[in-house]
Amino acid sequence: MLQRIVDKPGNIDLDVTYFSQIDNQFNPHGSCNVTSIAMCLWSLGIRGNGSQPQLEDQLYQACEYKGLDRHSAQDLKKLVELFPDCHDDFTEHGTLDDIRMAISAGKPCIVHGYFTRSGHIIVIRGFDKTGFIVNDPYGEYFAKGYDTCVSGKRLHYSTDLIARVCSPESVNNPKHIWLHRIWRNQ
Repeated sequence: MLQRIVDKPGNIDLDVTYFSQIDNQFNPHGSCNVTSIAMCLWSLGIRGNGSQPQLEDQLYQACEYKGLDRHSAQDLKKLVELFPDCHDDFTEHGTLDDIRMAISAGKPCIVHGYFTRSGHIIVIRGFDKTGFIVNDPYGEYFAKGYDTCVSGKRLHYSTDLIARVCSPESVNNPKHIWLHRIWRNQ
């Protein structure tokens, strides 16, 4: 289980390492998927095999070598599970409460959303009464787009924002969030 760095009543923040996708060797503007997975795996003690200086670049290459589509949620699950004792409980029908329960259990989450036209993936590492604490590999999201010159580490995205971009067809009661809950056997 990951260390909680904030644990006040109603607030939980897991100690999830931050990586930016902007400095990735491969496809820095389109590798949010492997970068988000790398953040979770690194935080769970996975360091990779050293074939690339960054774990996210190793994951990118692993997708190519293993014939995995990094745009497929099911293939991202397979990518996580290539590593010993690592698991990805994936659902296409996630809810905001599912995210909160996973975080409470020490499992960082990865969500897919329409932060960009082509879609984007971020890590949710915590929550409070008004929203979620995220590691966004592309920088900071605003309604008009991204500021990629700032760190996306430990940002606060409102509950409304996550609902709107991750489950737009059921924004008032989000129940279609593509949600990965990442964990490792201890």
